[in-house]
Amino acid sequence: MYLRERLNRSYTTGAYFWGKNLAEFPFHILFATIFVAIAYFGIGLNTDETYKFFVNLLIMNIGYFAGVSYAMCLSVFIPNYELAMALVPVTLIPQILFSGFLVNAEEIPVYFKEFEYISVMRYTL
Repeated sequence: MYLRERLNRSYTTGAYFWGKNLAEFPFHILFATIFVAIAYFGIGLNTDETYKFFVNLLIMNIGYFAGVSYAMCLSVFIPNYELAMALVPVTLIPQILFSGFLVNAEEIPVYFKEFEYISVMRYTL
């Protein structure tokens, strides 16, 4: 549908991008909030100070938006579905490795240190 309307010059790519993102924005917030509410209280994190829940909620929402943006960016650059499904793990596994979750940040070799700063997951952790 997008390609047909784009060829008819109904709207630009930027208008479609912003319209789609703004339409999905409330759902992204809702999904991240449900996840955080279940995980935060299910794990038994700090319930004494309520602001810590909202800080966690903010961080998780930002991380969620970064992940969604990363997926949208990959879908733009890799239009073939099968190729995208094959390349997503290839691009995500190094980000997971350099986020500091699986490998401690001090144990990452010096020549791989720059990769830790481009990992979206590192900032969420």
